[in-house]
Amino acid sequence: MSELQHLEALAEAIVFAHEADAAAPPASDPQATALQRTAALTAAALAHRCEVPAGLQARLAAAGLQFCATRAQLAAPAPRRPLSVTVTGWRTAVAFVGGIAAGLVLWLLLRTGAPVEPPVAERRAALLPAADVQWHWQAGSSPLRGDVQGDVVWSSDRQEGYLRFRGLPPLDARHRFQLWIVDGKREGAPVDGGLFAVGDGGAETVVPVRAALPIGQAAAFVVTVEDERGAVVSLQQHVVAIAKP
Repeated sequence: MSELQHLEALAEAIVFAHEADAAAPPASDPQATALQRTAALTAAALAHRCEVPAGLQARLAAAGLQFCATRAQLAAPAPRRPLSVTVTGWRTAVAFVGGIAAGLVLWLLLRTGAPVEPPVAERRAALLPAADVQWHWQAGSSPLRGDVQGDVVWSSDRQEGYLRFRGLPPLDARHRFQLWIVDGKREGAPVDGGLFAVGDGGAETVVPVRAALPIGQAAAFVVTVEDERGAVVSLQQHVVAIAKP
């Protein structure tokens, strides 16, 4: 029996160990012990239902996606070369354990009912009936403004909004666009609305507003070009777009 067949037999024996006619895996086999431990941990996790924190859900989802991407990359055609039975066997074991981990991630997300956030364009469309602001962009004074078009929608009640652009040119890796919100009920500098980038100036880009502070009354939305890390207070040397009543 090859190493691969041996591992397959071990996995089958562990999975169907509860069956009356199933053969028990050998207790002295270290590979069987490792696979049994993995199966036991998985069973314990599936047997106990608890609320999974949102941060852990996100990390599990990211790990699952990374695992799937790695498997897809490994599955790509590669030059044939001889592999030892040991290397092939342990790759199969890793794939088996990884498959259990990916399945556990999916089960956790489904069991806990983790919400799947819709695409940003759909969220913008859903906000339109509740928005009290829908202003079109006007080109700023900076030569980096391009031929900017689009609008901003904002709901004061929900403190939620979205920017829609077309014609705003991409920047180099050392710079980002940054949104500033002029609050009519707040003195001082405009409120930071978040950094963002544009991948294709010819395509439509929708960006969520990430206001650093609650906005009492939106009076204007201003987009500037800043350093890649963003600015605490903008000098507004490169204003590329303005939206106001």
